Amino acid sequence: MVKPVDFKAAIAEDIKEIDLALSILNGLRNVNAARLVLLKEAEARDAGSKES
Repeated sequence: MVKPVDFKAAIAEDIKEIDLALSILNGLRNVNAARLVLLKEAEARDAGSKES
Protein backbone atom coordinates (compact mmCIF):
# COMPACT_ATOMS: atom_id res chain seq x y z
CA MET A 1 0.00 0.00 0.00
CA VAL A 2 1.31 3.42 -0.96
CA LYS A 3 1.72 5.89 1.84
CA PRO A 4 0.04 9.25 1.13
CA VAL A 5 2.42 12.16 0.66
CA ASP A 6 1.79 15.48 2.36
CA PHE A 7 2.93 17.74 -0.48
CA LYS A 8 2.32 20.95 1.46
CA ALA A 9 4.58 19.77 4.28
CA ALA A 10 7.23 18.58 1.82
CA ILE A 11 7.19 21.90 -0.02
CA ALA A 12 7.32 23.83 3.27
CA GLU A 13 10.38 21.80 4.31
CA ASP A 14 12.04 22.44 0.94
CA ILE A 15 11.37 26.16 1.31
CA LYS A 16 13.00 26.13 4.77
CA GLU A 17 16.08 24.39 3.35
CA ILE A 18 16.29 26.82 0.43
CA ASP A 19 15.90 29.77 2.81
CA LEU A 20 18.74 28.43 4.96
CA ALA A 21 20.97 27.96 1.92
CA LEU A 22 20.22 31.50 0.73
CA SER A 23 21.01 32.87 4.18
CA ILE A 24 24.36 31.08 4.16
CA LEU A 25 25.17 32.37 0.68
CA ASN A 26 24.18 35.89 1.71
CA GLY A 27 26.51 35.65 4.70
CA LEU A 28 29.35 34.46 2.50
CA ARG A 29 28.71 37.35 0.11
CA ASN A 30 28.92 39.79 3.01
CA VAL A 31 32.18 38.22 4.20
CA ASN A 32 33.65 38.43 0.70
CA ALA A 33 32.56 42.07 0.38
CA ALA A 34 34.26 42.88 3.69
CA ARG A 35 37.42 41.06 2.59
CA LEU A 36 37.43 43.04 -0.65
CA VAL A 37 37.20 46.32 1.29
CA LEU A 38 40.11 45.25 3.51
CA LEU A 39 42.15 44.23 0.48
CA LYS A 40 41.56 47.57 -1.23
CA GLU A 41 42.51 49.42 1.97
CA ALA A 42 45.71 47.38 2.24
CA GLU A 43 46.54 48.05 -1.41
CA ALA A 44 45.94 51.77 -0.91
CA ARG A 45 48.22 51.79 2.17
CA ASP A 46 50.85 49.83 0.25
CA ALA A 47 50.69 52.25 -2.69
CA GLY A 48 50.89 55.21 -0.29
CA SER A 49 53.94 53.82 1.50
CA LYS A 50 55.76 53.22 -1.80
CA GLU A 51 55.21 56.86 -2.83
CA SER A 52 56.81 58.17 0.38
